[in-house]
Amino acid sequence: MACSTFEKRITIRSTADAIYAELSDPGRQVGLQPLLVETEELVAAASGSSRTFIAIEAVPVALGWTLRNRIEVRIDLTRPGEVVEFHARSIPGVRVYSRFTLTPDGDRTTVHECVRVEMPRLLRAFIAARAEAAHAKLLCNLKRRLELDGEAT
Repeated sequence: MACSTFEKRITIRSTADAIYAELSDPGRQVGLQPLLVETEELVAAASGSSRTFIAIEAVPVALGWTLRNRIEVRIDLTRPGEVVEFHARSIPGVRVYSRFTLTPDGDRTTVHECVRVEMPRLLRAFIAARAEAAHAKLLCNLKRRLELDGEAT
């Protein structure tokens, strides 16, 4: 197995609670994650400490061919308004762990994301670059949604 790690950071004119609510809702992931085309929540813990869902992403591969990839995702919500953690796994042995830490500063919040991607060595070049680009786009989409579109829940 190969591993890739990276960090992203963005400041958003919004509260930590609004950002937390947006990230923690599986139904709001489509439009944030650039490759996701649908989600289906499986389990919302009674305590509210985690949520589990299936996500389907459409991954452009080559020559106009798109792979529909099924991803099992668990969101850990143990520090409301502060930290959101995602654990995702899909075939062929790809695992993604991402942690969003929210730091308020007046009317803005800095979102710091740390990501670790584990994947088969042969797929590293393909997966690592796409994962980093997707997470950069996720943060831009989050900022746009909360600051410009007024779509937040």
